[in-house]
Amino acid sequence: MKKKRQTPRPGPEPHTTEKHQLAPEVEMADHTMETFTVTYPARMPTEEQIQFGTLTAAHHKLVNESELIKSPFNPTRADVGELDQRVCITPHKAWYSMRKYVNFVMRAASPQHVYALISWLYWPEELPPPAKRSLDQVSPKGGKCQYHGAQELVASNYLDILDVLIFAGKADVVEWDEAGDYISAGERKYYWRQTFCRQTQALSKIREHCVCLGPCTPEIQMYICDNPDCKLWLHKICMLEYTLSEALKNLDPEVDTDAEILKKNHRANKPLYSGILAGKTEDKDDGPPKIIIHDLRREHKKSWQEWLKCPACKTKIE
Repeated sequence: MKKKRQTPRPGPEPHTTEKHQLAPEVEMADHTMETFTVTYPARMPTEEQIQFGTLTAAHHKLVNESELIKSPFNPTRADVGELDQRVCITPHKAWYSMRKYVNFVMRAASPQHVYALISWLYWPEELPPPAKRSLDQVSPKGGKCQYHGAQELVASNYLDILDVLIFAGKADVVEWDEAGDYISAGERKYYWRQTFCRQTQALSKIREHCVCLGPCTPEIQMYICDNPDCKLWLHKICMLEYTLSEALKNLDPEVDTDAEILKKNHRANKPLYSGILAGKTEDKDDGPPKIIIHDLRREHKKSWQEWLKCPACKTKIE
């Protein structure tokens, strides 16, 4: 959602209780200055406690002064209702005395004072770092991962109350469920596929692809297996490594399994073909992708082409 930046928006913070200053002070109809604030009480009872009536007096007060906000984001790989939460909006009386609209979470004190309760989407680099650094984390100071795309946003359950007059326009942001055909980065606009939960300070799970069970990085092209019973999304590097590993087994003359280079590669945790074979993929508009393989052995130097194949079902990639 695009808006004119008048005050810094609240960012994710690793706290159990947060209080965000949400909207610039505005003059109400009676000429008093009002500022709305959303708080996330740490001792808020669960919905189960509310449903079964096991509440303390303090809990009753919190429930009476709070509102259950259903998240507009329903990610396919997050728990149902994970982003739903009870929040307190103050001043309570001023907020709930305003007229409520049905289609949006909006309230109005007058035609000149209309407010919207919104949920933020963040750029990945705006997120805080996880408690334990992950291998694909771009920087120790932020939550962006290597698989996050240039046009990718992360949905959250951080809330804000904004005067509708500060909105400059709208940005179309769609959920990408990573199902069906692969869409290249150039064909995709703003999108989100993960959520960031305020309570857990964690990203939702990312969908796993390929034989490596890695995520899709939109700026790096992927292929889809043509086998209708497979349809696996494949990383180019994984197909390249598979093809070179298979070519190593079929070399003529074959490589001695006791060769020192194989032992060195194994000890160094390198692919066994390292230093023996090298390959580069070749994509042409008028044909399927292929790999050019080079035999690096001094006495057997040669090059040839092979089809790229799905490592899972061995189907040629057309």
